[in-house]
Amino acid sequence: GRVSDPKSRFERLTKIKPPALPGDIYLRSAKNNVIEAVKRVESGALDLLSIFQSGQKYLKEHPTTDRCPLCGSSENIVGLSTRIDQKIQDLSSLDESQMIETKCYKKLNDEQIFLDLLKGKFSKSRDDFLSLRNSTTWPVEVVFPATLPPEEQSLLAVWLDSIKAFREKLFDIDEVWSGQKQFRADVKKALTQYQNNFEIYNRLATQLGFAMKAHTVMINERISFTDKIIQDISDDICQIYNEIHPGEGLNKISMQLDQKRRASLELNSEFCSHSAPPQAYFSQSHLDTLGLCVFLALALRDEPERTILIMDDVIGSIDEPHVERVIEAIYEYSKKFQHCIVTTHYRPWREKYRWGWLKNGHCQFVELSNWELSQGVRITGSLPEIERLKRLLAEEPPDIQSICGKAGVILEAALDYLTQKYECRVPRKSGNVFTLGDLIPALDKKLRQALKVEIRIEDSDSGAPVFKSEPLGPILDELERISQTRNAFGAHFKEISFELLDSDAIRFAQLVVKLMESMTHPEDGWPSSKKSGSHWATRFDFRRLHPLVKPT
Repeated sequence: GRVSDPKSRFERLTKIKPPALPGDIYLRSAKNNVIEAVKRVESGALDLLSIFQSGQKYLKEHPTTDRCPLCGSSENIVGLSTRIDQKIQDLSSLDESQMIETKCYKKLNDEQIFLDLLKGKFSKSRDDFLSLRNSTTWPVEVVFPATLPPEEQSLLAVWLDSIKAFREKLFDIDEVWSGQKQFRADVKKALTQYQNNFEIYNRLATQLGFAMKAHTVMINERISFTDKIIQDISDDICQIYNEIHPGEGLNKISMQLDQKRRASLELNSEFCSHSAPPQAYFSQSHLDTLGLCVFLALALRDEPERTILIMDDVIGSIDEPHVERVIEAIYEYSKKFQHCIVTTHYRPWREKYRWGWLKNGHCQFVELSNWELSQGVRITGSLPEIERLKRLLAEEPPDIQSICGKAGVILEAALDYLTQKYECRVPRKSGNVFTLGDLIPALDKKLRQALKVEIRIEDSDSGAPVFKSEPLGPILDELERISQTRNAFGAHFKEISFELLDSDAIRFAQLVVKLMESMTHPEDGWPSSKKSGSHWATRFDFRRLHPLVKPT
């Protein structure tokens, strides 16, 4: 403001020029024209202008009239139209001259007002120029003229010509100052922008600090939450895997996230206190069971009570010692799901189910038999053999041959189980195919007297299980006595069967049912665990088979 404003005011002052006032000249000319027009017009002619204009209109519309339209005379009708036109022309010239005179008066008055305004501005600009010159410290390049602006406007043009060099130099200085002013404006704008940005930076830096802390907390919580889930899944995998592979040393299965890779989960295990990646050291059978354990553990995390679990050929490559434990694990964990569907081509699974070697209380076994294009897939239900025998016994009339044949096969399975458990002496044969005649005598008198089954019937008020004891010796003795009934009725054609009673065959089958119901539990299977150290037991202790070893 200190540099620019004085210069601007001075520039406005130097641009003021004396006004030209031609209004008085125009006015005198207009007055002369009026005087001349009045001389040409008779007194009171202006009042007749409208009459003349009406007569002119009438004569133009009636050019052949022979009388004056006003007085009705005919002596002055000749040349009347020309005289009227001349009168109207003179009157119009007077009217126009008077209008011009009026305009000249108005213009003279406007110019006088403008002149007074210019005088006032000139006086104020001169006072401002003197005030700024004396009250402001000017840069050294600004050198004012020695003479001051005149008080009289008539002398202004001469003074302006005398300071022409100063004015030109001032314009050059103004150009420099304008550049400096623009530079100052740009610097000020940049400073304001910097200050605003710096304020925003400080605010965002504070917010960023809080955001980074929140981000760190979120990451730590997410990692902790994810690690907890992964640890829980790892624990479930270890539990299921150890149930299938107890005491094999392949334990402490763990899953870890790879921090350097996105969506990467590493599976690891420990063998003999050393880290062992399963992919590198596990057999195909162990890898398959490990995959099954991972699948079950993951499925258990997602609302298993509302989940239908479907598995296909999960024991296809599992070696025989682990098959039963895999099946038992599937049976056990399937209870946690709404439904569990397992499809398999593994025939021993069906046979072990039919012979009661696997738990079957909560399992529905559906067998798909041969199919044809005309009939499609045929479905048959697979029942345990003991259930088949019970159905045969319930039929009327009973099929004696089928009853004896089925009972004999079941009895052979039960005797085969007992002779293996107690390591009895059985005649060695090719293919290890033994008959009732080989198996029953292998259970000697001492063993039969010691054989008994404790059957769990209920729990006491204190929660301790209550058992009833069932000796097996009398059942085996009676079966040995009538075992030939099976051969006579169900295995071979013999005429002696004509003389035997049907009741003997039915008695034989009923004893087999009683033996199986005493030794096995419909859901818990055969007593195969010796963890007690004193007897064989089923998994949940529903059956206890004594003794643990064959007496000598």
